[in-house]
Amino acid sequence: MNESMKTVTLLKHTLPLNDLSIGQAIDIAKSYPESYNEARISALIGHVVQDSSIARSLTASERYCFLLHHQHATQGLDSANYFNIDDYLLPTVQADVPSRIGVTDSAYVQHLYGAHVEVLEQKCENAADWFNGQMICQLYGNISSIFGGDEQMEWKQIPPTASKEEINQAIEARLPTLDALSANGAYNDLTAVFANANTRLDHFISLGSGPDGLLVHELTDGNEQEDVSLTARRFLCLSAIDGIAGQLIETFRK
Repeated sequence: MNESMKTVTLLKHTLPLNDLSIGQAIDIAKSYPESYNEARISALIGHVVQDSSIARSLTASERYCFLLHHQHATQGLDSANYFNIDDYLLPTVQADVPSRIGVTDSAYVQHLYGAHVEVLEQKCENAADWFNGQMICQLYGNISSIFGGDEQMEWKQIPPTASKEEINQAIEARLPTLDALSANGAYNDLTAVFANANTRLDHFISLGSGPDGLLVHELTDGNEQEDVSLTARRFLCLSAIDGIAGQLIETFRK
């Protein structure tokens, strides 16, 4: 990040880190409850960069990279929510980040995008929903080639340009397939391959998920903590706003 210019460089974009006005912050808080953190992050990015569409096209890791840089750049050292941003940033060379990982000759894992997580947070009620939803949004190609089977199962890619309706329809159509997989067999085989590929796609921020949504993994000496359950943190969109402004934002939590 260029501190003097208050910008952050992502994979394909360099975005400003201007502070929100109180009107913008209240607009976000009024429009979306705190549980809709992804919708709030999209609105935050839209207000700051003055482009309401860019947030859907960013990867989930880019979005949280922006969020952490924005909170770090706009809060004071005496803030109750102050954090060391270096505890969460992965060393990343943008040119080295692949757009997808091939897990077989005909199946792939792509990035999780803003368009995906906006839909997932409206549908997911627990950690299993989030994890399965991520797999559905990121996996494409001949899925049966990963765990075997007599019938070829082809999943079309869900790009970040897909509409919310298209993403929702794809999730609903594919969930029965996951639900029918053997827990100790095909399902575990699929999740192991998916998790490995997802790690190879990591950039800027290492993300996980829990019952309430996406989590940011803390790092030690540039590496992920071994026990991520103890070091994963949920960063909320407006939590870095302090003082009277922060108190007013809190009145719109639900």
